[in-house]
Amino acid sequence: MAHPDGTEAPLLWTLAGSGKDSLAAGARGLHAYLAGRDDWSPQDIAFALARTASEGTRRAALVADGRDGFLRRLDALADGRSLPGLVEGAAGAGRRVAFVFPGQGAQWPRMAVDLLDTFTVFRDRMDACAQALEPFVDWSPIDVLRDPDAPGAPAGTGPTWCSPCCSP
Repeated sequence: MAHPDGTEAPLLWTLAGSGKDSLAAGARGLHAYLAGRDDWSPQDIAFALARTASEGTRRAALVADGRDGFLRRLDALADGRSLPGLVEGAAGAGRRVAFVFPGQGAQWPRMAVDLLDTFTVFRDRMDACAQALEPFVDWSPIDVLRDPDAPGAPAGTGPTWCSPCCSP
């Protein structure tokens, strides 16, 4: 899958169901629908799944770098088999999801800026994170995301930046 900077990297698909059987049935149905078609791309399915995600108690994450990889993982999920690039488990009550940009090769400069400017929920969460970090750092994560080379900004690869922004 090509990212805006031209690099290739895998994609993530997320599925949810009301239980194991529901999740397996959803994977089976999606596999059957996609296996018989040539008019889909993994990017389009990732987007559709993210936009229509249910809040089921059982969740799965599939990571692959192409159509065949996703079909294999859907098949494994439907059959209850494990496979690298497939994680399934129970959703925790009251827990929240966090997107982490860990710097493992799939990032590009200013990758979060579009999210900040487009999605108010992302912006609100980043504002909350910036407020939580304020007593501990002398820079703003949002300012650094917008301009990594701003005067006073920490180096994007060192512990000054990574520890506060990426540690659990």
